[in-house]
Amino acid sequence: MSKLKIRRKSRAESGKALYNDRKDIIRRAAGNVFLKKGFLATKLSDIAEEANMDRASLYYYVGSKQDLYEDIYSTVVGDNIQQAQIIAEENIPAPEKLAKLLTALMASFEEKYPYYYIFLQEDLRKIESMNDPKNEQWLETSKKLSKEYFSLINNVVTDGMASGEIRSILPPRLITHSLIGMLTSSSQWFRPNGIMKSKEIGAALANMVLDGLNKK
Repeated sequence: MSKLKIRRKSRAESGKALYNDRKDIIRRAAGNVFLKKGFLATKLSDIAEEANMDRASLYYYVGSKQDLYEDIYSTVVGDNIQQAQIIAEENIPAPEKLAKLLTALMASFEEKYPYYYIFLQEDLRKIESMNDPKNEQWLETSKKLSKEYFSLINNVVTDGMASGEIRSILPPRLITHSLIGMLTSSSQWFRPNGIMKSKEIGAALANMVLDGLNKK
């Protein structure tokens, strides 16, 4: 372990509350810059300026923009996975589970704004094509977490179709892709503090879709 990493770990342990507060400030600053400039164009100096820090101080908390991006992604998507797991385990009909899952996902776009939209706007294929070893780890992490979340939704759809609670000529995976895609497309038009709350939008969209998937 490098001396710098040891100092970061020591700082985190000795003043955990202060350290976490500072990391939150840095995450928010990074989120704002990533949203405005995109991941590829962002420099650590941009994030330091947004956080009102000098670059040397920033290095005590983060080693690279890749570290920051992965940290934000893992935290945001990890929270959504945890919430989805709780809903998926509830003893309620599959359509009701789907409605709660879709509403929760849409709500997270507002609660965690602008973090989610940063991920949605990035062209991961372009980043992958750079063949930069520094990007490989967090790209794999993002794919793993995305697959985990997808599986949770897909399992509910699959179980619902098996029980007859959900009907469709489409296979479960295509339904799942369509449901998630419908909500993630909101990155093109949804902003907090609009005429409707994200939970209201999520519930309305879920009802609209489930009207066509419910057993007749």
